[in-house]
Amino acid sequence: MSKTGELISNGKQTFFSESCFPKGEGNWEQVYYAEDYDHDGNQYYIIFVLSARSKEGYEKNIGAYKEFISQYQ
Repeated sequence: MSKTGELISNGKQTFFSESCFPKGEGNWEQVYYAEDYDHDGNQYYIIFVLSARSKEGYEKNIGAYKEFISQYQ
């Protein structure tokens, strides 16, 4: 896995990104994660994963995936 950037959601959470791309066959994966707190102040992590069976599938869906994460509040 390698760090690939950050994304700030509409709720102002900073999501950090890791990616894992195969050298041969395998899944193309992108992970965004952030820390958040519930109404009682308990800390937890929120994690979103895009997993595609091909580079084409990954590229077709990465834009919608990032848009989905940006809407997190």
